[in-house]
Amino acid sequence: MKNLKFLITGLLIAASLVSCNKDPKENLAQLITNGGFPTTFVTANNGGNVTCAEVTSTTGCSFTYSSGKIDYYGGGGGTVDPITWTTDGTYVNWSSSVPVKIAVIVKGGNNAAVYFSGCDNCVTEGSGLSAPINPKNGKPYGLSNITFCYSTCEGGNGCQTAFARKSNEDFRKCFLDLGFSRWGWTNGPFWQGNSYDLDIYAGAGQCDINKGEKVGTLSVSFSTDGTATVSYEIYSGYGLSETHLYIGSDMLPLHNGNPTVAPGQYPLKHEDLNGASTDHYTVTGLPTSGPYWIIAHAVVCEESSD
Repeated sequence: MKNLKFLITGLLIAASLVSCNKDPKENLAQLITNGGFPTTFVTANNGGNVTCAEVTSTTGCSFTYSSGKIDYYGGGGGTVDPITWTTDGTYVNWSSSVPVKIAVIVKGGNNAAVYFSGCDNCVTEGSGLSAPINPKNGKPYGLSNITFCYSTCEGGNGCQTAFARKSNEDFRKCFLDLGFSRWGWTNGPFWQGNSYDLDIYAGAGQCDINKGEKVGTLSVSFSTDGTATVSYEIYSGYGLSETHLYIGSDMLPLHNGNPTVAPGQYPLKHEDLNGASTDHYTVTGLPTSGPYWIIAHAVVCEESSD
């Protein structure tokens, strides 16, 4: 009980000390620094591990997504879409392709450090995050595991993640129904010699389009020679920041041999689109007899009214 109270006290201090600045370029490490007091340390709580549910219960800030506990066995980091993180085994840097409200739980030794952006702050990166300090040598414990608790911001810099969705439910599958922890759709099966139109929805958390907004359309055409053409068309008032695309004979793309829904791991991408209203792909080398599946992701930003 003492440890839980310490967690509650520390996180509430963090929440009260974080500013309400919604500048998406603000670095999380500037809001909650590795050596500063807003960092929360937890001792012997489930072996030193902290869950997103515990962060939610102590801060009152709910998160749409949780990465779950990611054990670290070496290597340079990983991806939890839209977040990419890197580490040298001690310090963690992360960035997000869209603004997020986030808590990063960094475990090492028997303790964990919680880096919390605050319930109302939209941020896109953080650096120098580590587990608590080892009192024997004055240095951080090595990274044992990491957890990301986050929600994509509806505001922030006016950018949101978006996915194409076939209106006919027989031709789409929500990622959540396939066992993944993020929303979005894979669409299919589609067939050679046919064309298809899909809607593009932004901010449709839990695959609920009533929570989001239709921001454009996607047109897909499959020829008989293994070629597909794909066109994004975004409505007036919005612009494209980047797009990520998968087309293949499997329902999901593979990354390191495993199915993935993380857009950063799709085989095709266009970045730095600078607010374009359209984007186009020509995909060759597909099987000539289908079926085909497509996942089309975009980061869509509201156009400035200035």
